[in-house]
Amino acid sequence: HIPREALEWIPLGTKRRGRPTQTWRRSVAAEIKAIGLTWPETKRRVQDRANWRRTVDALCPIAGT
Repeated sequence: HIPREALEWIPLGTKRRGRPTQTWRRSVAAEIKAIGLTWPETKRRVQDRANWRRTVDALCPIAGT
């Protein structure tokens, strides 16, 4: 389950000072928050393929993908 591990992975160690890097998970979390969902609710939606497709289409309304 590589995608699940990628979503829940937390890097070890410390990083340099300054602005935090924009990660894929943070950008997805911001988009999910913009449409009014929470992260745990989204994890439950992933289990239902049709419901997840509607959620993704709401986030990325590009025709034909």
